[in-house]
Amino acid sequence: MKKSLFASLLFAGTMVSAQNVAKDAAVRVWAEPNINGTVELKWEDFGHNSAVKIFKKSINSQSWTSVATLGTSATSYTISAQDAQVPQEWWVNKNFFSGSQLVNYADGYIFVGVNKVEKEFMGHCLLLISQKANDSLSNEIGEAYAHVIADGWQTDTMVLSESLTDVQVKQKISTWYNLHPSAEHCLFIFGHLAVPYSGLMLGGNNQTVPADGHTPDHEGAWVCDGFYADINGLFTDNGTSNAANRAANKNNPNDGKWDQINLPSLAEIQVGRVDLNDIPTLGTEIQLLRRYLQKLKTYKLGQAEIPMKGLVDDRLGMLGIEAPGRPAWMYMTPLLGKDNIETGNLISNGRAKKYMFSHEVSTGGYTQYVNIASTSTFNDSFNAVFNSSFGSYFGDWDITNNILRAAVAAPGFSLTNCWNGRPLMLFHHMSMGENIGYSIRAMINNLEIDDDTVEYTYQAVFMQGRAHQSLIGDPTLRMQMIKPPTAPTTILIDNDSRVKLDWTASADNNIIGYNIYSSASYNGIYKKINSNRVVGNTFTDNNPITGTNFYLIRAVKLDSNASGSYYNQSLGAMVKASNVVNNIEKLSLPLPQIVVYPNPASDMLHIDLLSTQMKNAQLSIKNIDGKEVYKGSIGLQSNISLNLSSGVYVVNIISNNFAPFTSKLVIR
Repeated sequence: MKKSLFASLLFAGTMVSAQNVAKDAAVRVWAEPNINGTVELKWEDFGHNSAVKIFKKSINSQSWTSVATLGTSATSYTISAQDAQVPQEWWVNKNFFSGSQLVNYADGYIFVGVNKVEKEFMGHCLLLISQKANDSLSNEIGEAYAHVIADGWQTDTMVLSESLTDVQVKQKISTWYNLHPSAEHCLFIFGHLAVPYSGLMLGGNNQTVPADGHTPDHEGAWVCDGFYADINGLFTDNGTSNAANRAANKNNPNDGKWDQINLPSLAEIQVGRVDLNDIPTLGTEIQLLRRYLQKLKTYKLGQAEIPMKGLVDDRLGMLGIEAPGRPAWMYMTPLLGKDNIETGNLISNGRAKKYMFSHEVSTGGYTQYVNIASTSTFNDSFNAVFNSSFGSYFGDWDITNNILRAAVAAPGFSLTNCWNGRPLMLFHHMSMGENIGYSIRAMINNLEIDDDTVEYTYQAVFMQGRAHQSLIGDPTLRMQMIKPPTAPTTILIDNDSRVKLDWTASADNNIIGYNIYSSASYNGIYKKINSNRVVGNTFTDNNPITGTNFYLIRAVKLDSNASGSYYNQSLGAMVKASNVVNNIEKLSLPLPQIVVYPNPASDMLHIDLLSTQMKNAQLSIKNIDGKEVYKGSIGLQSNISLNLSSGVYVVNIISNNFAPFTSKLVIR
């Protein structure tokens, strides 16, 4: 972990910077494999005056291991063949001094892999759909739902009324989360559902000042999807900060707007939303949602033909020491390569060409990138898929004709946008097939550890951990999409005891084979059933389950980028086989037989394990907010003494050899 050395200085005055342009406030790092199995980390020299430090960590860790300290002129580091076999994050750090005073730093982060294996299972995804969107777009939403399943997510859906409060929506999210508490979770909100607000932002110091620095007009509470991402954190509604110009930002006690400026704890859930409500300059909500689903489909099916290129339009330069354009050079270089990043006008370039990423930096307003674009500009096509923007008011997007959302609503191929810089947002995790929601949550969790020591996983100038960060767009999106196989069919053979699958080959280049996944239910967990990649266009499942079997057929290719190489998979071509006759049950652990009583309960709970062969049974009880209130081992018959407040709880029992058991418990 590394301290942020400038957080207390940014509002005290402008410091001297060691760089003249934002590009040189970033270590622009990429990876090149060697024949002997090692990997060369490389970065551009931009005038060093101190040592270069190298660190590494696993992708899910928040702590770095120091690896090497290199001389001031170093521009490369060799990763050993042993280290190269393990996909890891690497950090290249450079500090800048004026005499003995540290005045700025530059960092580069890269997720390096060599022939990283396919990611078989992405996790659990909840698609929350507004009633209005579902009423008008049920067919298109159904197709988008299928595509999330086909990309390796076990996916559930809920259609919710727009009238539900954020607390009511979070209760539903928490109940879903507690069904799989130890797995990866992703929340995809589609349509206009409750928008949480949080923050008692006030001018005067860096801990409370609005993240865009505008006081008093932008004080108070900002939009906060972090409320949905942080299942276990305690949000309160007691404070006052009501000097803002906009009524939505005024925060008063017990008004349904939360107090927290920073997330109260680490976010458990990846969150993204496609909320295109109230952008009348571009069209009606349903028109814009329909257009989004169409371009989302085109992209996910590999038909958009997006090159691995990036676009940077930076109108603010160094801005003291902050350099709000630096995130672009930090995340684009390891994803796209140093020679695939263009600088120029966001709009003219974004209309004429296609880009995987874009980053815009300017002064701003709710409806404009100043001197670049206004909301109406996005009535024309815009073709950068993953976008980020820095400028005043952008992060507070729940307002008429908001430009952050407008960029996603445009014709073309723009699919995500987020406010980037306060806090810092990086996407280098996507190099090896991770989805953008993974990166967003990793950066949201780049949190302050305590009140006295500011420490971050990814070194930042300031304002990490702020609760207001949001992703506008589908959080399951990945880069480098492959065309899937088509026209899958199934035929029952050998007295209906086996299933033969056929398909038309993927139209993509350099496909090396196919993986076949099977599930007992349409939205279940699909598990691979081939031992080796299938070469050709047919496969026979010799051990299907009795009844209906659902299949995904996914094309595989060895993709590469500026961080290394990985086995990438297309969406799965989906097909099912019904009326299978087979006594073999597989694909899932047996369901346990468990009795939990009484329910409702008061001070004592009894649990009987009727499945007497359960091994290492563990009981967890969580409240409706996802906070664990009891945990312990249980035997065949257990009496649990309770000291819980009245309310609804979730009981979860797991063991080594049976499927998880989940039940709702009411305490009176």
